[in-house]
Amino acid sequence: MENPTINIDKDEKQYGESRRANLYKEYIVSEAEGGLTGFTFRPTSDLYVHQLGRSKTVKKKVLSKESSGRFYATDKRLLFLGEGKPLEIPLDGLLRVTIEHPYLALYTKAEKYLVEFEEESHIKWASLIQLLINKLKNKVAADTLKIGKFTYTM
Repeated sequence: MENPTINIDKDEKQYGESRRANLYKEYIVSEAEGGLTGFTFRPTSDLYVHQLGRSKTVKKKVLSKESSGRFYATDKRLLFLGEGKPLEIPLDGLLRVTIEHPYLALYTKAEKYLVEFEEESHIKWASLIQLLINKLKNKVAADTLKIGKFTYTM
């Protein structure tokens, strides 16, 4: 895959560009489980199917691979450019960033995205994004962030 370029506003600064990465979206799917299925034969040779007992609805998490490409971080937004539809998340629209090994989880108000880095640490990216969020919220030059054994300096 060739290296895509991103359009940067003149008041925006790019802080990170990944190597190869995969973007996943998490969906919640409801399925009915349980109950017994039975058959009833009538003298008129009709076959009736009925369910005995109660079934319950179970919610399951399903991951869908949306794209392969590159992940970018600026001081205003996160971008994923690849073979699928581009994803852009404004930093002020990001509710939470967590590490769900081996993924970087990005929570917005409506969606949950997972990014898998093939050659890089998801911890490094979580640190960088948290630093950019701190910088945006505090509107000051928060230049150093320490998370565990990692220290990230702009």
